[in-house]
Amino acid sequence: MSKSILDITDDLGFAYLKGNIFELNLDAQNEKVIVFSDLHRGDGGGNDDFRHCEKAYKKALQYYLDNNYRLVLLGDVEELWENFKFSHIYGHYSSVYALEKQFFIKGTEANPYYIRCFGNHDYRYAFQEFVNEDLDSIAQLPGIKVYEGVKLNLRLSDETNMQIYLSHGHQGHYPRNKGTAASLAVALFGAVQNLTHVPTNQSITKEPPLLKKMRLLTNTGYLKWAHRMKLPVIYGHTHEAIFNSTRIFNGKPIEVNENDGTPITTHNAFNTGCCSFINGEITGIEIVSGKLRLVKWNQQPDQNEAIVVKNKHNETSEVDLITLASNL
Repeated sequence: MSKSILDITDDLGFAYLKGNIFELNLDAQNEKVIVFSDLHRGDGGGNDDFRHCEKAYKKALQYYLDNNYRLVLLGDVEELWENFKFSHIYGHYSSVYALEKQFFIKGTEANPYYIRCFGNHDYRYAFQEFVNEDLDSIAQLPGIKVYEGVKLNLRLSDETNMQIYLSHGHQGHYPRNKGTAASLAVALFGAVQNLTHVPTNQSITKEPPLLKKMRLLTNTGYLKWAHRMKLPVIYGHTHEAIFNSTRIFNGKPIEVNENDGTPITTHNAFNTGCCSFINGEITGIEIVSGKLRLVKWNQQPDQNEAIVVKNKHNETSEVDLITLASNL
């Protein structure tokens, strides 16, 4: 474990057992959770991917606030590779932070309604001094903590319980400390993006080979780890919505084999997609009424509740949690 960058499955295991993880017990029939990831909020400039999605996100937040959902933000909330001062991001999106704060003040540290994890683009918040400097002091979220992952322990019925593990998805791609050469490389890459104003969120169909490789490694790594652990995982990072281990945009299952060549056929990997699509839509994962579902929001004023996403084959992205537990 002395290496700063590990294999995805190794690093996920390290995080799950030894990371800064928040654990929450919920009754899945009566409590509600919405999980969003990859907002990439910037300062409103041309390289700010979130500016397209602000209206949809604020509409969604108001709905979830009014309907007593817990809000989980699964990393890359701020785009800190391109924006080196959080105050600039907060200044542009103060109304968004005000809405998020309404979730924060509803809960307590032990029973929160606002839970944040860090990703690679907001990796600064892996360190509490920067959380205090930005999110506590500037965003006025007193005592806030930012976690590497979340363990949701769900009571499904009198006889059935299940844990779902939530994490951003950068594990295995990113260092675990502030002093490595990889950390310096990431900082330099962020500086280049800041100068060139190149958006971070490109179309999946037009992405460069390096990003395709990252997406493949993340998807297969998470599915392999979830299969070994026999628990569902929810992650972000790739900006590719996935439900029951099946890619939404092309309807193809994630194909992966165990180390001995045995095909993995479990359906317990879920990806939120992102809140920074160029078309202004956002996707997320709801846990509500004993079900898990992938949903989307758009900017149209007549949308007043979430739309359950269908994949390329017109299959609805919703599963009963008891059914999911029985198939692990």
